[in-house]
Amino acid sequence: MDTLRKLSKSAIIAVTALICTQSLASAMTLNGHVEERAQAEQSKPLSGEVSQGEFKTLKPSDTDLNPNTFPKSYQGDWACRTIVVDSTVPTVVAGQVIESGISFYPTSDGRIQARWSQAGWVETQSTATSYGSDKAKSDRTAYFFGENSQGSWAARSREEFALLSPDTISASSYVDQYVDGQYSGRYRTQSVLKRTSENRTLANHQ
Repeated sequence: MDTLRKLSKSAIIAVTALICTQSLASAMTLNGHVEERAQAEQSKPLSGEVSQGEFKTLKPSDTDLNPNTFPKSYQGDWACRTIVVDSTVPTVVAGQVIESGISFYPTSDGRIQARWSQAGWVETQSTATSYGSDKAKSDRTAYFFGENSQGSWAARSREEFALLSPDTISASSYVDQYVDGQYSGRYRTQSVLKRTSENRTLANHQ
């Protein structure tokens, strides 16, 4: 009887040890799968992320961005008709129409610059950046020296241009206006430029 009890006790211990061993092995295997899966998930790009290779293709090339010049396709003289879209400047009202002229001309180093002609206004500084062959942005400052003007007037314009056809450019802008150095408000405009002549030369602007 004692022998039988000893055998039964040994069998129970053996079975218990086997169960524990299998449970530990299963836990280690499961843990390994979890770690492998976690590593795989971490290696995946997050939703919306762009890989380094893809990001490089989104960067504009040097030929897409040309600082301090307008596109060569703009070269020539243009008549500009501008309509004020909205305004917070007391002296400039929505619906007002402004007529002016713009000349895009080549410089000695091959860039295309612009000169605005509007009664009473004198441009003092400007910068431009072209995008491809048909779009451009400009930032310019002008002062008003018209007769019977009260105070010192200045305007800073930020403009965007797009060539719609060889003889038509559309433009939109917002203008910050100052009187005697004090900010007086902003107005927005939409313009249409129509070509009046082509191939302005450097000699015309010297």
